[in-house]
Amino acid sequence: MDYIERELDWRRLRAASRYLTQNPPVHLLVKWFMGLKTEDLQAATTPADEATRRSNFLEAFRSAGGLLS
Repeated sequence: MDYIERELDWRRLRAASRYLTQNPPVHLLVKWFMGLKTEDLQAATTPADEATRRSNFLEAFRSAGGLLS
């Protein structure tokens, strides 16, 4: 925390805020595109096995307009 307070002045904070406003992180873009809300993500549970996670991802991708067959 001391490093951040020492190195991040208001000018740099404003520049970072402008940049992130114009170039949001990919995970936020995907969340917006999929129409997900924070409450939806908190309520979701992640399956333990990889096969189920992969299947769920592919199903979500197809339902969002993905072109997988």
